[in-house]
Amino acid sequence: MKKFFALTLIVLSVIACKKDKDEETIDATEEVLSELNHYALNGNVKSVEEKSFEIVDGRTLGNLKRETYSEYDFMLEFNEKGQLVREKKFNSSGQLQEENSYEGKDKLLETIQYMNNAVFMTTKYTRDDFGNIIIITRRNADQSQFDKTVQGFVDGKLVQKRNFDANERLMSKITYEYDEKGNLVKENYYKNSERITNYITYDYDDDQNKIAENYYDSQNKLVAYTKFGYLGSLLISVDNYLPSGELQYAELKMYDDQNNLTYNKIVDNSVKSISEEKISYDSQQNMISYEVIQNGVTVQTMTKGYDDAYRLAENVINTKGMTTQRSYRYDVDEKGNWTKKTIYIDKVPVYEIQRVILYY
Repeated sequence: MKKFFALTLIVLSVIACKKDKDEETIDATEEVLSELNHYALNGNVKSVEEKSFEIVDGRTLGNLKRETYSEYDFMLEFNEKGQLVREKKFNSSGQLQEENSYEGKDKLLETIQYMNNAVFMTTKYTRDDFGNIIIITRRNADQSQFDKTVQGFVDGKLVQKRNFDANERLMSKITYEYDEKGNLVKENYYKNSERITNYITYDYDDDQNKIAENYYDSQNKLVAYTKFGYLGSLLISVDNYLPSGELQYAELKMYDDQNNLTYNKIVDNSVKSISEEKISYDSQQNMISYEVIQNGVTVQTMTKGYDDAYRLAENVINTKGMTTQRSYRYDVDEKGNWTKKTIYIDKVPVYEIQRVILYY
């Protein structure tokens, strides 16, 4: 049961994120706005290329290396309206790892993945006249089909998703049902087009807040359910139960007057764990402190400071009694965009990030 519930949460999270993106419609008459502010860029930027190097012995630039393992070197390209049109990601060897084509950052057109500088997989997103993604096709290096997803919409609402294999055989299907207010009330999961393997129903309050998710198997048996609590439109509680009513997982959230999350408590009874997060912000709503408490014991604290341009200037992390101080220094061009960032750890320069910015 615990494994099923964990898997269900992961699937739901992926579906929810994907759905928000897939259901987005585009009004062709809407004024095109620059997206450069989203990337904290000033001026009429054409492209930004960023590379990060390790600093050897506090003096000499060494190999390509990022401060955080999950980060990557990249290049962003924008059109003259300030819309993102291309993104390139590079691995630690400087090889192209992924290339994305856009018509604005919220309209992904194509993704090309590379391995050893050669095309490995290409994903193409086909949209209807309203901007909804109706076909997602993944192809191998030889352009043979790897798989395909076909989505159907009615009045801008996703109503069906079908997944096909390389030979166009239907592998799975999901259908979506809505109430008269447009709220998603049911998702049906099929192994193929005939048999439902499980389904989920959703309940809402009078303010259209989702207050419950109910998970059923193919025999219409309730296997778990989740309740959500709100303060206005702010989510303040998430409680997941087994059919018996036994609480398996719970979250409690608190916010400040600017609706920033200031406290998050997670109780996971499946592993007998209680974790807490405490967060505070400055007047610009930048996070300035963060604390993690596990089973009543503080395991990590973090304090952040910012410069006059609201860029991160200092980050002090204490993990189980061991303190690391990071500081950040910037070189800035005439447009106010930084072109070099030096990262110090305990006052020793460890990384240097270089930017090449071209303007129209």
